[in-house]
Amino acid sequence: MRKIRNIIISVCLCAAPLQLFADELVNCLLGDGIGGGDNLNRGFYIDIYPGFSLDRAYLFFNVSQPGEGVYQLTARSNTFDGEVIGVAEASYTFSGNGEPVPMLFDFNRAPVANGQRITFAFSQLSGPSTFFSVAIHSDDCPIIETSDTSPPLGTNDSFRDGIAAIITGASEALTASVASLENPGNGANVSGINTISGWVCDAAVVQVEIDGTILVEAAYGTPRADTMEICGDSDNGFGLLVNWAIFGNGAHTIRLLADGIEVANGIFTVTTLGVPFLVGASGMFDLTGFPEAGQQVTVEWLQSQQGFVITDFVE
Repeated sequence: MRKIRNIIISVCLCAAPLQLFADELVNCLLGDGIGGGDNLNRGFYIDIYPGFSLDRAYLFFNVSQPGEGVYQLTARSNTFDGEVIGVAEASYTFSGNGEPVPMLFDFNRAPVANGQRITFAFSQLSGPSTFFSVAIHSDDCPIIETSDTSPPLGTNDSFRDGIAAIITGASEALTASVASLENPGNGANVSGINTISGWVCDAAVVQVEIDGTILVEAAYGTPRADTMEICGDSDNGFGLLVNWAIFGNGAHTIRLLADGIEVANGIFTVTTLGVPFLVGASGMFDLTGFPEAGQQVTVEWLQSQQGFVITDFVE
């Protein structure tokens, strides 16, 4: 089961194995210490990646000055200009004592092909002068450091080929979880503010993708007793609050992803009132003969929901 909600991870600068989220695929904390530091314009790659997903990369940095820094790590397929697997950012506050600092880059279990080459390139978005740590050389470390990140694979640095890093991911092939995207249903008409919802039997991360460009993580793990029979447990519900008007009038696509794998999809159509959020409107209306003849429903405009709610029902 991969249904893990909250994780506390402890990382130590030692040669002992670390117990980490997912499977430890690469461990280049070698020997009894860390070597020197290299500039961030260097990169590295793993020629034969031993997993089926890229989860987290723990890299160690040497910072001689105090301050806050934001750093980015980009993973690509095969070459430094290949298809992007994922981009992860890390923000840290440094004391400036020169001690190696573990920095976590989370790729959210991005799917990869087992045995492919993966390249990694750094970017320093802000902060003090930083160097990444170099592990003591060993043939057991599959990481190959490069002197630059020029495509296709930069210039290999045969002397320093052991970045101090731990990389985790799935050691077995990922399979699609049993799931249901209930709202919006395929072909549904939507408006106002509502919830994208449904259930997924087994996942660490549930995401919703709109129109192939907008990707957002949904809250996951709410009770759904009706999924007990099919899933074997009940904490499978997910939800994501959304203002449909921000997508604009017309048809849109939606995909549900569990650990990066598509498990459901559909098309929905948005109708707006001409603005992303209508302010100052009001109204109350009687719907006679609804839901059945001889009955009446009263509805009132509710700005916070950008739609009408039932305020009275007469049989």
